Amino acid sequence: MAVPKELRDELLQAIRSDLLPFYLQLGCPCAFPRFRSLVEFYHENFQAGPVGCYETELLINECFRQGRACYRPVNSVKADDPRKMYECSVCSSRYVENYQDYSIVFYVSFMQTVADRAIKAGADVAEPFPLPMGLYWLDQSDADVFRSYFQQSSVADFMRYMKETRHA
Repeated sequence: MAVPKELRDELLQAIRSDLLPFYLQLGCPCAFPRFRSLVEFYHENFQAGPVGCYETELLINECFRQGRACYRPVNSVKADDPRKMYECSVCSSRYVENYQDYSIVFYVSFMQTVADRAIKAGADVAEPFPLPMGLYWLDQSDADVFRSYFQQSSVADFMRYMKETRHA
């Protein structure tokens, strides 16, 4: 299922102009469990087959690969391991970028926290998690595992959810 370009562009603009500045004003994205849950989303943690999340891919690309937040590559995990390690310049938390290729056109990326040093500022994850773009999958039965965890939403609802603080 392809995501409409207009929706992707709207979400990307909201992340760049609103979400990331909000996180950096309060510290860093690491302090927000909902951000971390999304960038760490990996279908095998739910005992499901290959399922990816468009928002996960977008946030990993924007925050880690493109460096639009506070993450900088520090080195590879090991000399013979192509995965990259990133460090938050605010709290020094560290993440390893992982990916799984299932075909030439289907892969999933996810981050793995290897050093958590953030002081929590954001609200805990609450289900269902709103996603404007949603999930993609190879087999519908794998996607069905996530029906209670995620729901289709507007960009505005996603932004409100992602920016909720512990004290809200």
